[in-house]
Amino acid sequence: VMEKTGSVVKLKNPFSFNIKEGLFNLNQAIFQSGSTEGFLELSGRQGELNGSISGAVDFSVLEFLTAAILRGQGLADLNLKIRGQVRAPQLQGRVNVENAQILSQGLDSPFEKVSALVLVKQNEVQFKKVRADLAGGRVVAEGVAQIFSDRFPTLNLTGNLLGPKIHVYPFQFVKVRGPLKVTGTQAPY
Repeated sequence: VMEKTGSVVKLKNPFSFNIKEGLFNLNQAIFQSGSTEGFLELSGRQGELNGSISGAVDFSVLEFLTAAILRGQGLADLNLKIRGQVRAPQLQGRVNVENAQILSQGLDSPFEKVSALVLVKQNEVQFKKVRADLAGGRVVAEGVAQIFSDRFPTLNLTGNLLGPKIHVYPFQFVKVRGPLKVTGTQAPY
């Protein structure tokens, strides 16, 4: 069981598998988060991996992956493949997001009604067709992020702000419209 700020991810049932001469087969591990279930299937033969991650996952799992996300809500549909060597596994596939909510560090308002197509290749995440409501306005974006378990993600995102009211010091709120580029290796980007 992993738990963080009310978000819980746990195994539905314990599982075990044997490894003999580099051969193993994990038929199905089921991870639950809220009312959703994600499925991990993985086998290995002479150091080569073959597997998949599928199902639906509560968006709150983002809180475990990066410190930049303070809160996540909604669902993500997973379709990921695991290949490569045991020493250097490779993750590739897509994640579809509909009607999610994300509260990011550094913003007072959450991104709401988030929809996106997310392509994953190792720790590189490509964002396509991102749409979200933000502070009474709208944001459309695309770009690339590199995700790390021990530090903030590296971002290279471009988008357009369509009228959100954003808190900007020393002003109380500023209604903004126009292009936005978010780049860098740590907050505040």
